[in-house]
Amino acid sequence: MKIVVTVKQVPDPNVPQGLDTDNTIARDREVVLDPGDEYGIEEGLQLKELHGGEVVLVTMGPDRARTRC
Repeated sequence: MKIVVTVKQVPDPNVPQGLDTDNTIARDREVVLDPGDEYGIEEGLQLKELHGGEVVLVTMGPDRARTRC
């Protein structure tokens, strides 16, 4: 069984954020896993322990999203 958990990156709340010239959040700053997504990952791991299978994380974003979540 594959257990799919969606996750996303968000700007690090512990680092001062800035805006780009077009008044959008500067995306080149530090990003972290959305803290709320940790609950989904934990639930996926618990389901894996109970039923076996594999936990797969799915995200979307720039290429760096593959290695930072």
